[in-house]
Amino acid sequence: MAPPDLPFHQWLRQLRKSCDLTQEMFAQQAGCAVSTIRKLEHGALRPSRDLALHLAQALKLAPDEVEQFARLAREAAGQAARLPQRSSSWRLSAEDRPLITLPHPITPFIGREDELDYIVRLFADPGVRLLALTGPGGVGKTRLAIRVGEQLSCSAHQGGLSVIFVALAALNDPKLVLNAIFQALRISEGGGQSVLQRLIDWLGARRVVLILDNFEHVLDAVHDIAALLHACPDLRILVTSRSTPGMYGEHVFPVAPLPLPDQTSRYDLVTLAQNAACALFIQRARAANPAFTLTAATAPALVEICWRLDGLPLALELAAARTRLLSADALLARMSHRLDFLTLGARTVDKRHQTLRDAIDWSYHLLDERRQSLFKRLALFAGTCDVPAVAAICYHEPVSESVALDDLDVLVRNSLVQQTSDYTSEARFYLLEVLHEYAWERLIADERAEELQQKHATYYCQFVEQAAPELVGMEQVMWLNRLERDHDNLRAALHWACTHGMAKTALTLAVSLGRFWWLRGYLSEGQRWLKLALALGDITLVLQRAEALYWVGILAIHQDNYLDAQAALSDSLGLYQSAQDSQGLALALNALGFVANRKGDHALAQARYEESLHIAREIGNTERVATSLNNLGYTLFLQGQLQSGRGYLRESLALARNLHDTQGQAFALTNLGLITLAQGKPRRAEIFLRVSLHLFSSLGNIRNSAEVLEGLAEVALAEGNPRKAAQLLGTAAVYRATIGAPLAASARAHLEYVTTMAHERLGHSAFNEAWATGQLQARQS
Repeated sequence: MAPPDLPFHQWLRQLRKSCDLTQEMFAQQAGCAVSTIRKLEHGALRPSRDLALHLAQALKLAPDEVEQFARLAREAAGQAARLPQRSSSWRLSAEDRPLITLPHPITPFIGREDELDYIVRLFADPGVRLLALTGPGGVGKTRLAIRVGEQLSCSAHQGGLSVIFVALAALNDPKLVLNAIFQALRISEGGGQSVLQRLIDWLGARRVVLILDNFEHVLDAVHDIAALLHACPDLRILVTSRSTPGMYGEHVFPVAPLPLPDQTSRYDLVTLAQNAACALFIQRARAANPAFTLTAATAPALVEICWRLDGLPLALELAAARTRLLSADALLARMSHRLDFLTLGARTVDKRHQTLRDAIDWSYHLLDERRQSLFKRLALFAGTCDVPAVAAICYHEPVSESVALDDLDVLVRNSLVQQTSDYTSEARFYLLEVLHEYAWERLIADERAEELQQKHATYYCQFVEQAAPELVGMEQVMWLNRLERDHDNLRAALHWACTHGMAKTALTLAVSLGRFWWLRGYLSEGQRWLKLALALGDITLVLQRAEALYWVGILAIHQDNYLDAQAALSDSLGLYQSAQDSQGLALALNALGFVANRKGDHALAQARYEESLHIAREIGNTERVATSLNNLGYTLFLQGQLQSGRGYLRESLALARNLHDTQGQAFALTNLGLITLAQGKPRRAEIFLRVSLHLFSSLGNIRNSAEVLEGLAEVALAEGNPRKAAQLLGTAAVYRATIGAPLAASARAHLEYVTTMAHERLGHSAFNEAWATGQLQARQS
């Protein structure tokens, strides 16, 4: 083990993370308190020899490395991170003393340990001269900057580092920034020299970190700041700003809201107390009301409050102050009007932070009129949006995507809009909830919001019409993912169309999304939207109503609701017959065959599939032919005709491959796997099922993935591995519960047999353990 290049406390953190240990896990394994680990990793504590040995054991160091680790811990721990000494100009004369002018916050610093560690290490890089902490008002930029200054100033007396805090919020003229720095340095004016030259003379001979707080409204001072940096090689500047300064060579660190608590941990009080957003709320709530406590009763409301406020520190503090008069539940009940409710901040803080509305107003009024209009109109979107949608919807006349992107970039740099990207798609943009509420208020006060909402609905109606035919073919997965990314916007468009009686728009949206809802497992939600669109009652839209009823039936089938499925599909068939639509007839007959199979009437199912296949061949619909062949093959399998069923399935698979239909291939492979297993060939069956599972997973199809996992469980049992079978069954059970898709009655008895056999071979305790492991794997995937 080579000695570390980093200070011990940073090296210790790296070692812990390399072992995939949280601070809580590390503390537990080392036999110490979590607070002890935090102090060690911040350089605020030197470990005893015994503790160092326990730490080494928890990190699983080799025996010959333990003694060296303990020695390094005792020699180096407790030393704060410091900037490297790069030249003789960093050395101060004896009469010089480092100057520290940091504010002293009266509340504790909570969370952001990783951000703090990263920024301090970043400042140790000689190539980083200017770092901007950016983010929306109230996100905690100033508090983080002060904490960075505190960390850096720990080495001030050893290395002669001055850390100077310069408050700029009260300035209204960029030309006064140099004067503010001059005053913060507490130096006297030199005869006949300009302020800039006097600052260069003073800063040029010293190691200095300047913290320029609230720079967003004095951005024109960047030229003066650049002059200081060019003339003073050992000067570093840390800026806090709602917008990026835009200087050459700057590094930008976006400060995000505090991490939100896991919704599934709302009753785990220990985990909640360690979450940064919860911890901040609890700390400030207790300051307002000492009787406030985190209990099983208050935890659910606390979690929801943190989510409703996006983990924004200012919003959390303002909300916590209300606990003086309100319980957590009462506070949550008033969250629908956050901007009016979250007021009355401390009178000693800057006016911009006394209410949430003040904080946002400050940023909004720094924009020009065009960007203000765009910001307001972004409230039309639910969830995230992309550049083409913004260009088409948010301007009086459609603009090019490059214009929209430039304007969005301004809003992102002013911390009013958030940007996200998953590296598989273009960037998307969204508003934090409190900013969304503010933008919506502005929109409905200043513009004709209803016309803009119609424009939004029309755009997304055209989008789903374009997507629908692509959901069968080689770009199926890509289009499913595109619909998933815009699902919140599609819901908003559906809601607007249904509440405004726009039957054609509502039906177009709903039927175009039918396959998406089916494949992605939105069974209940899809039925609800389809029924709302049908309830608008425009009987002239015959084919749209027929297709809507078809999808109601398909989604109901997969919830074992055969009564509703039969009724909807029979009505759909009747409408297609009245319209003499052969495509629709083949579609509805196939679905009715599915209902018959699920109800155990395989002969009726076979007749309907054969009729559907005949129509599909007549009209030359290859995709419908492939589907009918697959369903016929499965039906023959259910009737024990394995070889005949296999022939239909192989033909279906070949057609699906020619069509590049991922879904069709997956269905055919699943059924081939089941037939092969029934023929006593579990290893070959596993190959079919593994490939089909991969294809269903690529589609995000949880429901059919569960069916394949159940088939693989039977394979594992046949190969003498009941533990693996139990794990697979546990995973499948979670998948089914997640989307509310119960097992078909016709398959339930067989699965119960597989489950019983695995249970008997493993024993009760081992079966439950393996089942729980499978469930955990499902929740982590």
